[in-house]
Amino acid sequence: MWLNLNNNQFQGKLPLSLSNMKNLTLLDVWGESTISEFPDFQILRMKRNQLYVNLDLSNNLLSGLILTRISFLSRFIRLNFSYNNLSVKFPEMIGDIRSMIGLTFLSRLNLSYNKLSGPIQDGNQFQTFNDPSYTGNQHLYVAPLPKYCPSDGPCYVPTFKDYEDEERKMTS
Repeated sequence: MWLNLNNNQFQGKLPLSLSNMKNLTLLDVWGESTISEFPDFQILRMKRNQLYVNLDLSNNLLSGLILTRISFLSRFIRLNFSYNNLSVKFPEMIGDIRSMIGLTFLSRLNLSYNKLSGPIQDGNQFQTFNDPSYTGNQHLYVAPLPKYCPSDGPCYVPTFKDYEDEERKMTS
């Protein structure tokens, strides 16, 4: 079952009664809503709810710790939080990163055009997404990173430690 609530200019909270939709596989709340809160994403937490394909909350005025509230979900294929007002550091945003690394079925993630900052850790699912997934977040350090090919050695992909070391050199 798909629930498409696009461009309805919702305000406030989505009703908890959505949790009664036990065959829900897509929840789409794209565009022009000012949804203030998804209380612990309770509508998605219910075990009888089969939401596992798509969650599109793009083009709203979302802020805060959205992904901390869905980090327990391991069945997502697509997550879209683009064009919102998310302005937290990336590691804190995703809560327990170990559970997010388990999103092995996640094939599309769009966090573009928010105000995210911080590094995306080496060796997890988030490094598999291309740069447009993160575009418009000026202070977010993302992978896949371009290869660096120094004239005096072999090419390699810099790690975040390399960037941190370089930043320390520049500030000392």
